[in-house]
Formats: sequence, structure tokens, C-alpha cells
Amino acid sequence: LVTLTPREKQIIRLVARGMSNKSVAQLLAISEATVHFHLKNIYRKLGVRNRTSTTVFIVCHTLISES
Repeated sequence: LVTLTPREKQIIRLVARGMSNKSVAQLLAISEATVHFHLKNIYRKLGVRNRTSTTVFIVCHTLISES
């Protein structure tokens, strides 16, 4: 069972929709470094290495909706 924080879930939903770190940072009013920090934590928790494998993991495990 993977436990992601609400902010991590918010970030992976945006990343899974194809947004860049810069776009995510602007939308959430945080720095790109903070987005990068959250992504590293997400990768570690999910056991993945990059945003592509993160997106595949999310879709396969229905952590995001189709909308």
C-alpha cells in the first residue's frame, strides 16, 4: 500500500496530464525545486525512476480519474 500525501497526489495528477515541473509550480504557486522534491519522494514511494513510469503506475493502479 502506497501512502502519498495530498500534495503528492495533486502533483502526480498534474504530471500525469503532461504538465511540466514549471507549469505545476506556477499553478500551485510553489517553486520548481519544491515540485522536484515532491516528485523524488513520489518516485521513491512508488518504486519508479521517472515521470513516465510514474504515470504508467498511476493509470494502472487507478490513482487518477479519467476526467
